[in-house]
Amino acid sequence: MNYSWREFGREAEYVVASYLKLKGWNIVFSPASRGAADIIARKDTNTWCIQVKASMKSPHIKSDEISRLKAYAYAISGTPVFASVQPWENNDKQRVSIGPYMIFLYSMDDWRTLQV
Repeated sequence: MNYSWREFGREAEYVVASYLKLKGWNIVFSPASRGAADIIARKDTNTWCIQVKASMKSPHIKSDEISRLKAYAYAISGTPVFASVQPWENNDKQRVSIGPYMIFLYSMDDWRTLQV
């Protein structure tokens, strides 16, 4: 990969959105890059407020970002979700991959892995 971290981060948002769209979710991107959620995803009665983080190794989310995401999600009756995006390295069946990326989705309520 030969681009900036900012470009990698924005591409990660598109990767997550593309994957969810393939699974039937309706997607809205946050208009501000520093909003509590990068993506709002809706399907049936579910609303996910998603903060996307990308890293070459193990993405992480700061505690103040978690607090803001949870507050925002609860205010719109949604579920706060952390999406971790990493370059795809192997064919592990436990992981979701799209193109050259792996996506991990976690509920911020209890850190359980979410199935799409």
